[in-house]
Amino acid sequence: MRKDQSEREGIHGLIASPAYFGNYEETDPHAPSAQRLQADYIAASGNLSQFNALMSAALTTSISSTTGHLRLAVVGALLLHVLACLSLCWAARPVSGERSRTTPSRAHRELAEDTFKNYRRGWRVTMLGVIASSLALGLYLGQMFGIVILPISN
Repeated sequence: MRKDQSEREGIHGLIASPAYFGNYEETDPHAPSAQRLQADYIAASGNLSQFNALMSAALTTSISSTTGHLRLAVVGALLLHVLACLSLCWAARPVSGERSRTTPSRAHRELAEDTFKNYRRGWRVTMLGVIASSLALGLYLGQMFGIVILPISN
């Protein structure tokens, strides 16, 4: 191990070593940018997963205190946030092996594109969950102030 690598700490030293990603910088200058792009999507996916987990926890606590249409709206929002969290975790999954047999840089670009595609799916489901949560909040506020938004038919 070289002296400058031994001075680095944690994951930065591991990522800087050529054995970790392969030494593709010499053959293709775009390989590191594809890796950085994929790392950005994975980091954003982790942040959105945390948001969806917090929303799911908040919605879970409100299920027991709601009734009727409000409970249905809360359960729908909860399911959307759980589905979004699962799809975002799928986007951040570790992928082993190369997809493309042509060049390593093409494999890195394909992995980055796949991560972005799955991240977009998770983002869309997160937005649907936020909309459903907003509807549930509107129903709750209407119920608190005595405004009949959706009449309950017997």
